[in-house]
Amino acid sequence: RGTKDVFVHVRNLKGDVDFLEVGDELTFKVGTDRKTGKKMAMDVEKAGSSSSSGSDEIVDTANLRVFSMNQPFAALLANGHKTLETRNGTMFMPYPEGTKFLLHVGRRTYPDGDRHIEVMKSGGLSDAEIEDLKSLPNGFGRGMAVAI
Repeated sequence: RGTKDVFVHVRNLKGDVDFLEVGDELTFKVGTDRKTGKKMAMDVEKAGSSSSSGSDEIVDTANLRVFSMNQPFAALLANGHKTLETRNGTMFMPYPEGTKFLLHVGRRTYPDGDRHIEVMKSGGLSDAEIEDLKSLPNGFGRGMAVAI
């Protein structure tokens, strides 16, 4: 099918590891190795095995880490305005640069006394621009993953 090779570790084989033969068609999900940041096969099994879905439909899936952030900062990040996370300097340290994460929007509003508005106004943003940046993308709300 013109696909590229993908690394698979024996721990990601489902069932008996002796089930594979040269030329077997396999099903698997593509995830990212947490240590290297490289793509790898996960949940590998022989196509048509009793534990696979049996469907010929190809479904793209990805395993991503998720972190939560409350409003308004989640929207500022999702809209590309917020580019720096300072609440925990070591939160992303174990991951290689470029690792993708899902952004989960928390259910509460962070109580900063509207300090974020003062900071944004000092950067020259209007009230309308600030309101747009504080709004989550259409169709998304609190409690949802909204951005990668």
